[in-house]
Amino acid sequence: MLEDQSLVPSSIWSPRNPSARLPRRAPARVASVVFVASLALAAAGCPRPLGQFVWVDEYSAPGQTEYQILPGDGLQVRVYKEDALSARVRVRSDGMVTLPLINDVPAAGHTAAAADAAAADVFRRRRFAAGLG
Repeated sequence: MLEDQSLVPSSIWSPRNPSARLPRRAPARVASVVFVASLALAAAGCPRPLGQFVWVDEYSAPGQTEYQILPGDGLQVRVYKEDALSARVRVRSDGMVTLPLINDVPAAGHTAAAADAAAADVFRRRRFAAGLG
């Protein structure tokens, strides 16, 4: 390192000489670099062509599949005006859930609506078979 500040040229910027000007680059070179960078960004932002135009009246949302119940899922089953028959259950590894009064009902692989319909059907059959309905 230089100990004498007089030996450092005054036109070169350094931490010891922050008042010195940085060398200027040619404006044309800076403009060409900015132009090339903007072209690269524009090309990266449009990786594929745009899709077809669809009128809002003709649009249909892509079909979303409903959630399928899996083994290990926790379910809350509520029976209207029958709190004793309502329960929180976990789907067993064999895909069944055990509900009060109706025992095992298949749940895994079904949607919530399908599992609900299966449980309601079993409940109705057991209720009529027992002479309660």
